[in-house]
Amino acid sequence: MSAVHYTKGGNWKPSNPNQTCQQCGVVYTAHKHGQRFCSKSCSGLSRRGAKAEWTERTCPGCGAKWSAYPSNPSQYCSKQCIFDSGKWVHPEDRECDQCGTVFRAGMGGDKRDREHRYCSMACAHAGKLNERVTKICANCGGEFALQQSRSVEATCSKECANQYYIRDRHHAWTGGAVAQSERPFRRYDREGYAAKYEGEHRLIAAREIGRQIQRGEVVLCLDGNNDNLNPDNLFLCPNQSESGMIRNGAVAWPTASNLADYRAKGYTRPDVLITLHEWEHGRRRGPNNYPITRHPQADEIIKRRRAGATLRMLAKDFSTSLSAMAQTVRTRL
Repeated sequence: MSAVHYTKGGNWKPSNPNQTCQQCGVVYTAHKHGQRFCSKSCSGLSRRGAKAEWTERTCPGCGAKWSAYPSNPSQYCSKQCIFDSGKWVHPEDRECDQCGTVFRAGMGGDKRDREHRYCSMACAHAGKLNERVTKICANCGGEFALQQSRSVEATCSKECANQYYIRDRHHAWTGGAVAQSERPFRRYDREGYAAKYEGEHRLIAAREIGRQIQRGEVVLCLDGNNDNLNPDNLFLCPNQSESGMIRNGAVAWPTASNLADYRAKGYTRPDVLITLHEWEHGRRRGPNNYPITRHPQADEIIKRRRAGATLRMLAKDFSTSLSAMAQTVRTRL
């Protein structure tokens, strides 16, 4: 029975005697499941191949011939040749630019090792704080100083940055086009507004009539498609009341654009649709044989309604509720 073997940590190791190394042929005792080599050297030789497969190279520093495994990327035969070629720098004693302490700079070939100026990260951080760059603010024109690492900044403060990085200077600028309420909107300059966005349909209507669309004016798309921004598909209403009458059916939905003639003629209201009934002695009966009487002021209501009065205005003038006036307009005229 073979002896029990343990690792340095006290864990049991299996013992498999009389194993033959697949690289050198030596008989050895394995202590791992599936172990094929007697040592790490044989394992490495098996992975890299036999010495006969080594490649012969010429050192670019001294010109000597030397051999290396194919996986070895080095072109120099020794560290001294690397130092002589300038790829590495010899360690040297330097004085810290911040605290004055003498320290030993490490060797290496990159720019950081060649320009090693500080003895520690704390001194490097303190030294960078002292290295400031003076610049002119791109927004207010004032002079300001900032750290070397932030030398790409163009403004002196957050307030100036908010005023300077707008429109095409902003990293997220997409041409000023956004989508709001299922309509395309575009940003434009307007006095009194820091960031004014206006509907694309309103901007097109303003261009057609030769002036800005005033607050309260409404632009309708005749075919109901908000993406169809052809001027022939746009209809301009002078106020919310007119657009409301069109939307609720009190006025027939327009069939043609009025932008071409709006500048010269202004807005022409279509005829107001009023349902008039036949009355017999001021009475009639509804669908369920319910008696309906004609409103005593029906003629005045019809006159004002055709003049463009809204239901809310009529309800206020005749001292009734909005719903009652809507019922009157439908059934008592």
